[in-house]
Amino acid sequence: MTPPACKPTRCHHLLAALVGGLGGLLSALPGTSQAQAGFQVDRISYAAGYVTLEFTDSRLLVDPLMGHALEYSDTLRAGSWTFTYLLGTTFSSLGGAKCRVTVQAPNARGFYRIGVDSDRDGLTDPMETSILGTNPNVADTDADGFSDLIELGSGTLPTTALSRPPRGVQPGVQFAAPTSRCIEGAGTVLVPVELDRLYSGTLQYVVSVMSTASNGADFTAPQTGTVAVNGTTAAIPVVILDDLVVEEVEAIVLELRDDAAGSYHTGAFQTHTVLLMDNDANWSGLFQSDVGETSFRLRLLRSGGQASALLIPSATSGATHLGGQLIPPPPAGQAGWELTNVTWTASEFSGVSVALPAGSSRLLGPLPLLRTLAFAAVAPAPGVSNVFYLFKSNDSFGPVVIGGQFTETLASSQPATTPLQFINHGYFFLTREAPVMTPLPIPTTPAQP
Repeated sequence: MTPPACKPTRCHHLLAALVGGLGGLLSALPGTSQAQAGFQVDRISYAAGYVTLEFTDSRLLVDPLMGHALEYSDTLRAGSWTFTYLLGTTFSSLGGAKCRVTVQAPNARGFYRIGVDSDRDGLTDPMETSILGTNPNVADTDADGFSDLIELGSGTLPTTALSRPPRGVQPGVQFAAPTSRCIEGAGTVLVPVELDRLYSGTLQYVVSVMSTASNGADFTAPQTGTVAVNGTTAAIPVVILDDLVVEEVEAIVLELRDDAAGSYHTGAFQTHTVLLMDNDANWSGLFQSDVGETSFRLRLLRSGGQASALLIPSATSGATHLGGQLIPPPPAGQAGWELTNVTWTASEFSGVSVALPAGSSRLLGPLPLLRTLAFAAVAPAPGVSNVFYLFKSNDSFGPVVIGGQFTETLASSQPATTPLQFINHGYFFLTREAPVMTPLPIPTTPAQP
């Protein structure tokens, strides 16, 4: 919703703040009254190319979509307010009606003032009505495809359609890099965008149909979105979700679009691909002990800080050889055998399996046996040298190799009648199975999301 135009008697005279040296000196423009100003600049400071203003404006809290602009003047002359920075919603509340805004600024010394910007083109309403003669409710007064701000900066007339700046005058915008990567469940990630000159306004982007990750299941972002810019940098937020499904490497493709109003144009890196690395995975495992060695698989799943795991038999296990492998086939409709009390972090893994059917043994009696496996890959205490422990990681996925100790316990399915047990100790090794990059689709139609 575009707010109504601001009346000159209310907003024409705004409070100005002078920045210089170690702090801010507040000074009112001639004829400015507290009632007319509507804003009160409480504090202003400059550091590392950025000006920070703390001011009072209850209207921001009532209507956070109201546009505002910050104007700069080096001399305070009537025609010297030439630098403008759109504030829009890029503010933080300090409680009550007090707000804080930090924007890139051209100079450490000078005058700054804040005003209502109804059409959000970076020019305050009073400047448009009293100085420029442009429409404060329309970002492109002459409808020539170039915003009033761009025309003002290029020296062309924002009120004459035949007076247009060349394309090179528009700020060029592109992604800071063509690709990035993040781990599933990372939360909000910010994809950086760069401009080759100062720009005040909004950038348009879309989530491309080339994406292989599912919007709403793997991530959330508007199919068509905008992001505010104040200066030469911006960031597009994408929320990375978490699930309990083993998936391949997926791609989220963001695409910048040229501004229809001519406020900016896209550069070389017009698209950016976020590679989504799954934190759920299948692992190839190996048990080694004095009894022998055998292979198995483990499915480790993690979501929301919770971890779970399933033991999966190796390919050589079969229904006719139930006790031939350490991990038997699970019941129909079940992916594997659950591990309980699972701990799964960047440096620790442990868990205990449910009781697994293990055939029978003449040594332990004719009754069916149950096998329980306990895993422990926990860093030994300082000075302890008889504990096997191995963790290898990489930046993309975290742990990729895990080593530790296991304990196998064989007991009768009816321990009350046959209390005999067999306990075996050994080592286990886990290697994360390499994911495959899901191929990006090739659209056959120009349909957009």
